[in-house]
Amino acid sequence: MNYINAKAVLPEELIKEIQKYVNGISLYIPQLPRERGVCSYRMELCRRNQEICRLFLQGKKVPELAAQYYLSEKSIYRILGEMRERNENSGRCYQCGKNVYCGSASGTGGCIFLCGGQ
Repeated sequence: MNYINAKAVLPEELIKEIQKYVNGISLYIPQLPRERGVCSYRMELCRRNQEICRLFLQGKKVPELAAQYYLSEKSIYRILGEMRERNENSGRCYQCGKNVYCGSASGTGGCIFLCGGQ
């Protein structure tokens, strides 16, 4: 950790006020807390995964999806499984939160829940 002399970054009035409480000691000032939000990269991945599930439910095959999104077939199956698990646990469409119906996901041994609406 680097130390900076307060005189280099703080106004004289503020230094005098701080000295009333702590005089001549090293003082750590933490950063302001960051807003907790979803980063844009994570949002893009979420949108991509939802699109993969939607296309799969519309009948697109896993090898086609893998080629289209430059992913391995194993990654496509993982995405489909994660989406199914999230939706089964919540009982709502992962995409929009509406009530869900069961869309048959042939070849995966289960079903993926999406409302089918926009």
